[in-house]
Amino acid sequence: MYDKEKYDVLRQIDNNLSRRAFDVLNRVYSVSADNVSEVSREITDFAMNLGLSVTRVLDDLAATAPGLSQWGEHSIEVFMDLERVSKSTGIAIQGLVGIAKQFDTFEGAAEAAGRLNAMLGGPYMNSIELLNAEEGERISMLRESISLSGKNFNSLGRFERQAIAAAA
Repeated sequence: MYDKEKYDVLRQIDNNLSRRAFDVLNRVYSVSADNVSEVSREITDFAMNLGLSVTRVLDDLAATAPGLSQWGEHSIEVFMDLERVSKSTGIAIQGLVGIAKQFDTFEGAAEAAGRLNAMLGGPYMNSIELLNAEEGERISMLRESISLSGKNFNSLGRFERQAIAAAA
């Protein structure tokens, strides 16, 4: 169904960014040329529903492409999960990818889980679950662990936040 507002938003997107998004979707995320416009509309709807700039979301998509392409056909879903977490936490998507990246190896996941469990005062993080989770899930697990420990990230002091961020 034709939606003039969405169509106008798509037309307003800078041509260079649109070409880059097409290229990223096609080459990096392996979206077929036939499906690129459908996925672009899906991303536009997603951005608008979250109250984010379509340009920003497409820019984030291009910036995270190399790291998220490992998820194959689920890459766009993983990206959208990260974008939701970014919106809810206020942490830039690149920062979230950096945090989640350290959990890609058993050693990295085990060290980070150990540091975080020590800071939170209990066995809240599981390194195997972190290793097997997608990026957005990892961030959600981190947030849930903080909550289970009886702490609220937003109510922590500056130094406590810094310490948890450094541990993560």
